[in-house]
Amino acid sequence: MTVSSVGFMGSAVQIGFNTKVAPTVYTNLGEVLDIEPSDPSVKSVQITNNNSPKDANGIIWDEFIAATADGGQCTFKVVYNPADAVVLQGKLGVPVGAKVQFPILGAQVTTGDSFTFDCFIEKMKISGNLENAVEYDVTLKVTGIPTFTPGA
Repeated sequence: MTVSSVGFMGSAVQIGFNTKVAPTVYTNLGEVLDIEPSDPSVKSVQITNNNSPKDANGIIWDEFIAATADGGQCTFKVVYNPADAVVLQGKLGVPVGAKVQFPILGAQVTTGDSFTFDCFIEKMKISGNLENAVEYDVTLKVTGIPTFTPGA
């Protein structure tokens, strides 16, 4: 059977604290509902000049080079839990390490793929209503280069 997609069940968002003291220790947030790992992008700089390529009609085509990269944001939603609230509250703007761990898939035996990155909590929102659980929406601002580690 070919695996063409991955189920979300078993995924966890982990946020590490005290990264200078214990950089590999993460506090797991439970009951993750949705997650969007980082959305990195690269800014471009236009360098079109009189020596830029021309087509058969003599039209100069724009040229660009990659400039700075932005690690983007990681957003997630978790079911409100007082233990998670303790982990998140008071951390707004505080530099932390984060790890997004995916479930084991296909030929992976011990670990699934993961992303790790330095970040800070940019935004938090608690919401709920009579028909749904109380939820935390959290946005992390990635700083520096995110690291992808394939599962094993």
